[in-house]
Amino acid sequence: MTANPLIRRYRFSQFRPQQLVIFGVLYGCVLSLLLFINISIYRFGDAFNSSNTLYDSLFIQFTIMQILMMWLLMPMNCSSAIQKEISEKSFDFFRMLPIPAYHKATGILVGRNLFNLIIAGINFIFCVVFGILAELPPALLIQLLLLLICFSLALNFASLLSSILSFKKARSNVLALVLLAIFGFGPVMGGLFEAVDNGDIQAFKVHFITIEVPILYLISAYVLVAAVWFFVGVLRRFSFEYQSLCSRKGAIFLMITYLFLLYGIFHHFLFDASELARYHQPEPFYIFYILGLFPLALIPLFSMRTFDQYVEITRTSKCQNGLLLRQFLHSNLFLGIILFALWALVMNVLCVLTKNPVFEYATFSLLLLTCYLVVVCLVELYTLYVSESGKIGYLLGFIAGLYFILPLIFSAIFENDYVALFSPFGLIAQFGDRMSPIEWFPVVVWNMVILLPLGLLVGRKYLQIDRVRSEIETSNG
Repeated sequence: MTANPLIRRYRFSQFRPQQLVIFGVLYGCVLSLLLFINISIYRFGDAFNSSNTLYDSLFIQFTIMQILMMWLLMPMNCSSAIQKEISEKSFDFFRMLPIPAYHKATGILVGRNLFNLIIAGINFIFCVVFGILAELPPALLIQLLLLLICFSLALNFASLLSSILSFKKARSNVLALVLLAIFGFGPVMGGLFEAVDNGDIQAFKVHFITIEVPILYLISAYVLVAAVWFFVGVLRRFSFEYQSLCSRKGAIFLMITYLFLLYGIFHHFLFDASELARYHQPEPFYIFYILGLFPLALIPLFSMRTFDQYVEITRTSKCQNGLLLRQFLHSNLFLGIILFALWALVMNVLCVLTKNPVFEYATFSLLLLTCYLVVVCLVELYTLYVSESGKIGYLLGFIAGLYFILPLIFSAIFENDYVALFSPFGLIAQFGDRMSPIEWFPVVVWNMVILLPLGLLVGRKYLQIDRVRSEIETSNG
């Protein structure tokens, strides 16, 4: 760890004697004041009935300090890492360091938080000691501390990734983290009090596929998976700065991972007869069906290829015949179709296995495909035309807003629920009413009408790239 040049650099700046003395004394004063107040209340007040209640209170207070340290201060340091490198005019040097991407990521994550890690380590010891003295169940203590660590990893990796993605805009994300801490601190603190007072949360189990696991372990595992993906994003951004955040294979694997984790939660509800008997309709599958759509809106944005990459794809082609098809196969539009096909395949197979109305869900999937193609075409238009006009994103964003929101507004104005079906939001909301496919046909026509000009604009740009590349090859030949 000390062989990492970034850690050595940050250690030199953070461990200056004056700075260590100031912050060390400050932490010692806070620690002493906290212990003094609690012991004084225990000896002279009526708030604590026994030593166990005192230790319970101290455990919660030190855990809250740990949360502030690991969920707020450390992510704040990571979120401003790249901006600070730019302000100190050392970012180019950082880029050219001849070390692997994971050394750069580790150097920032550890180096920027060296002093915080020491304080967090001391706090961690106090949390464990007071948890044991309070006679908390060992299972509860382990689960809470594991949850604390997993969330800290995810928040730090996400903050560093956000800093890397926004470094060209030189924008700090500290304000967003502070607002998140302000609104999240109360619920976290209340949850800690309730968990410690009840002492039963460690015994509450949920199903992951067919395995029963404590809920805090499951949450920790899911958060850890998210942390791993954030870290992979950091490594890719350090390795391929001008590439998309997700590769093609990475986008597909991310979709598979999401669907598997989602299925792991819903398996018990989809196949257990006693669980299904609680519902008048097969609602668990519908919820699973809709939740599976979420990554379809995000993954294409993370894996979006640029116009320059389209040009490069035609340059590296071994033959000039079929360039249009080659562009399409490497396009954002085709990736979106693959991801949607993967989602539809999983959902329709599970629809058969869970004995839900297959034809109805298959028809609805085709309807959603027409809606999804509209959205993906708008993303593709941004990719193809942003080089001509940097402000085209505002126009396309406005069109997307109209597509999603305007039918809902008209539905409310004319008090006609059917009009809302022309918005994807309205479709998803009203599918539970089990409308017939005949009622969906006008929506399909409407989507096709929108897709026609969008598809023509996309095809026009593909043909333009093809024509330019052919002219270049002809002149070179």
